[in-house]
Amino acid sequence: MEDIKSHFLEQAPMLDFETYYLLVKQLMPLITAGDVSDKAKVWNCTKNRTITISGPSEGEKFLTKEEVLALWDKVSNATDIQAYEDKVGGTSLIGEELKGGTVVSSKRLPRFNATEWGLSNGAKVVYRRVDYEKDNVSLTAYSEGGTSLYDVDMLPAAENASSIVSSFGVGDFDPVALQKMLSGKMAGCGVSISGLSETLSGSSTPKDMETMFQLLYLRFEKPRFDKTLFASMMTRNKLSLSQMKDKPQQIMQDSIRMIMGNYHPRVLLLNDNYLEQITLDKLEKVYRDRIKDASDFTFFIVGNAEEEQVRLLAEKYIGSLKSEYRKETWKDNQVRGSKGKVVKEIKLKLEVPKTTVVTSFSKDLKYSLYNSLCNSILEGILQLRYTENIREKEGGTYGVSVKAGISRIPNSTCSMTMQFDCDPDKADFLKTLVYAETEKIMNTAPTQEEMNKVIANLRKINEQSKNHNSYWMSIIMSYYIEGVDLTDPKNFDYILDKMKPRDIQKFAEKLFKGANITDLMFKPENM
Repeated sequence: MEDIKSHFLEQAPMLDFETYYLLVKQLMPLITAGDVSDKAKVWNCTKNRTITISGPSEGEKFLTKEEVLALWDKVSNATDIQAYEDKVGGTSLIGEELKGGTVVSSKRLPRFNATEWGLSNGAKVVYRRVDYEKDNVSLTAYSEGGTSLYDVDMLPAAENASSIVSSFGVGDFDPVALQKMLSGKMAGCGVSISGLSETLSGSSTPKDMETMFQLLYLRFEKPRFDKTLFASMMTRNKLSLSQMKDKPQQIMQDSIRMIMGNYHPRVLLLNDNYLEQITLDKLEKVYRDRIKDASDFTFFIVGNAEEEQVRLLAEKYIGSLKSEYRKETWKDNQVRGSKGKVVKEIKLKLEVPKTTVVTSFSKDLKYSLYNSLCNSILEGILQLRYTENIREKEGGTYGVSVKAGISRIPNSTCSMTMQFDCDPDKADFLKTLVYAETEKIMNTAPTQEEMNKVIANLRKINEQSKNHNSYWMSIIMSYYIEGVDLTDPKNFDYILDKMKPRDIQKFAEKLFKGANITDLMFKPENM
């Protein structure tokens, strides 16, 4: 788009990619460091300078024009400013020699063509070679617990510990130094502390796999807790909150979250009080408690890497992690949705008048692969019908989002949520169409044509996903965490082979009849 604009407005040449590539190859060798320096000097001139300051319109004190100009002159005329010194050196992220560990047990997993190693520190490592993605190795470390183990006063810190602490860098490297150390490498490792578990997720090329393992080690053993960076981040968060808290989209998201969470004390809103409860001490307490004890984690490694290479790296880096031999699990804090039917209309200040309709059905149903596939098929059929009836026939919306949900823990539930934006004058009528289709599918089985279309799509998605690391990572993790082998045809293909329209009708009746319903409409305040 920018090339087209420059071509018409500034008469700049507009080249196809092939010509542009050939031109760059010819010109790049001719550009010297002096040319780049000379260009920078042209930009650093005393004429035509513009200084802009932005921020909240109220409640903040900004620099005056005189203060800005005085500061500019002071820096411009300074003679004692030292050039930036890059202190980063070496190729390893870890300075000391690690003791490492050893593989004390090993067993083959023929059904997945994988291997499980037990390390001397109690950590369990599962490896499968997959070479569909030639330049990719994936790692996931998983442990149960998560934020469920903390009281409400610690929740804000627990919910943000992984993202905030990860942004501080690791080991001896602050974020800038870490970025420099990783320059030219394709490797990373992040942390996530969710409601019921904590995970570390890494990826790399085969060549940079050791760097990924080093990052994993440092995330466990040498996290950083930087007071200056924390203060700066919280200042930005408070500023961001002040700018978004009155925005309609934020109000809508907060309302949906609170209502569907039945106003449970553990369902928290991002507000000033929430941010005030996040301290560096609390973040450190949560992080050091969740991201420790290798014996309580299972490490899954999938990708294009030789088994011997992976084993040696696992022994060196995972084997060097400390262990306490805890066996934790998550805690059920009884966070449940509202019971019965909840109907609310919420008025919003909207620049463009529209109504957002949210209709959600939920029910406690036994978790099973059969129910999960029935729910997915029901989702697909409703998506087809709402697209045809609400979007195409009525022209009422750009599209209806249909989202099926099913959970195994902390309790077994199924849900179906429909959401769309529409003309406020049509909202009530279009919402009746949502209910009409749920009633219809409870009373009349879907057509075989609908079944064929949705099931074919599920098979296609499943087949295409097999060529990716993420598929095999999910397969192996499901086996270890849930005890289910999703490669077994009886857990997917055989269920779909036997699925009949009447089965979906029965499942729809089981889900929708007597379901808990959340019925929300977000309308312009002047209507």
